[in-house]
Formats: sequence, C-alpha cells, structure tokens
Amino acid sequence: MATETELKLSIAPEHMGSLGKSAVLAAATRSRPTTRTVYSAYYDTPECDLIRQGVALRLRKVSGRWVQTLKTAGSAQAGLHRRGEFEAPAAAQLLNFVALAATPAAELFADADLRARLQPVFVTEFKRTTRVVEIHPGEQAELCVDRGTVTSGSHQDAISEIELELKAGAAQHLFDFAALLLCEVPMRLENASKAERGYALLAPTAAVPVKAAAPAIDAGMTVGDAFGTIAGECLRHLQANERGVIASDDVEYIHQARVAIRRLRSTFDLFRKV
Repeated sequence: MATETELKLSIAPEHMGSLGKSAVLAAATRSRPTTRTVYSAYYDTPECDLIRQGVALRLRKVSGRWVQTLKTAGSAQAGLHRRGEFEAPAAAQLLNFVALAATPAAELFADADLRARLQPVFVTEFKRTTRVVEIHPGEQAELCVDRGTVTSGSHQDAISEIELELKAGAAQHLFDFAALLLCEVPMRLENASKAERGYALLAPTAAVPVKAAAPAIDAGMTVGDAFGTIAGECLRHLQANERGVIASDDVEYIHQARVAIRRLRSTFDLFRKV
C-alpha cells in the first residue's frame, strides 16, 4: 500500500496561461514537462455500495496500459488529501479481483453478488501535463496540470486543476510552494477529488449552506494536535461554503463563512500563549 499525500488546487481555464509564464514554476522545475491523455472509468454498483463503504475503484488507461486503483476514504482538509492507494495491473478494461483480495477491502469484494453488479458509473478524461518540482531544498513533488471533463450519463463537469503530490519531504512545504505560485497565478484550494465530483454528478442534490461541526479532539492529544484539529475544522467549515458565497444568492452561505472565520480567530486567541 502507498499513502498518497497531495495538495489539490483549482484554477480557472483563463489563468492556465499565467501558470505557463510563472517564474516560480520555472525556477522549481526539475524535469521536462510531459503531456498525455488520461482516461479513467470509476466502478460501483447501481446502489453505490463501494462509496458507502468509503472506497473508490477505478480503471485508468495511460499510454495504452490499464492500471487498477483502489483508494480508501482517507482525509481532505484545506486542499490536502491523504488516502491509502492500492495499484495493480489490469488486463484491458477488466477488474482485477485477485489484486482486490489483497487489499483492506477484501471482505467487501468477496461478495459474489456485489462483484457481479459492479459497472462503470462515471468517467474522467483529461490532458495531464506532469513535471517534478523542488518545493523546498532537497524536497520534491510531482506537479500535474489536468484539463478535461468528468462525465456521468448526460451530466458533465469541467476539470481544471493542479495536483501537487508529495514525493519526498514535508506536507507543509506543499502549502509553502503553492503560496509562492499564488503570488503569480490565481488559484483556490480544492477539497473535492475527481471521484467525489463524479459521484456528485451521478446523484445530484441541491447544495445547501454547511454549518460547523464539533472538532474531534480528546484529552490524549498534544496541544499542537488539538490546535491543528480545531483550526482544520474551521477551515473545512469555511471551504464548504466557499462556492455558495461566490455563486449563490443565499445569504446563509455568507453567514456561515463569517461564523467559520470568527471561530478560526477565536482558535488563534485561545492558543496564542502556546
């Protein structure tokens, strides 16, 4: 199993040109950029049994080769995604159940009825330009620029994003590097994965303002861990309402965003002495 740690950033298509002119990106690049077409089919049952169990299953075709990937739920906070990832080769567009039997989801895929009901539920197709960048002295990440679509039936959404996948170093330096890029290129932290966006198309629901949730802290935490957990929940609350603030006329989105910022400021006050 590999643990994938990546920072996901959304970028408007009209700002892609600014990225190509970025002096920060040019100075940090350590490999020649390569571009390829990536096609992925995500599998689930019609009732979405897999995602209900917190796993995502896809078959991806890159350069004529099929790769199967199972991803665990993991976490996504302030654009930083962490999750378990299990890859195996696949013959054409055929699920590799032998490989799935060697993952933590083996019991789920042992159900013959579930296996028989698995089918593609949405697909993604995008152009990916990849390069290795030095995010900090001696620390590297793979920077991917993705442009394309996610499609489920007659529903479609555009993909225009950057992924910074940590290869060697500290996750905090992904944010530091992204902050430098942000001085030249407008971007936003993105908490939704491609899979989550696909499932949103599969079963569209009306968006509603999101209220704060209680942070998961306990007496055994260090002060630093407690601060990170509380501040992270404040950021999650703010980001969950961001699209509504930008695009909706519902003033409750603005109210919830203000609540999130007030809670974050209170967190800084509470932990100021430490």
